[in-house]
Amino acid sequence: MKLPASIRIGPYPCKVVRSSPESEDFGTFDTTTYEIEIAESGFSSEAQEAATVIHEIIHAIIHIYKIKVPDEEGLVEILDTALAQVLKDNKTLWRALLKALK
Repeated sequence: MKLPASIRIGPYPCKVVRSSPESEDFGTFDTTTYEIEIAESGFSSEAQEAATVIHEIIHAIIHIYKIKVPDEEGLVEILDTALAQVLKDNKTLWRALLKALK
């Protein structure tokens, strides 16, 4: 999957980089550099890779907006799966929302 070099989350540009194949994580968000790192390979499907990107974006949102969550990873795992499914199942809705947000 081709990813942009950076994405904006709140007031911050977050650099998006690929990690080396030796990395043990599929993705990480660095709270110091605001860098989102996504594995170069190892995903079982593009859908898993997309869900990983969503997962790290949610971590970034939680950190940047200073949201206090008792079980951040548990919440992020639920939200990444749910949001990926909503995006997949409602393509026309997302196109309409993107058009409205221009």
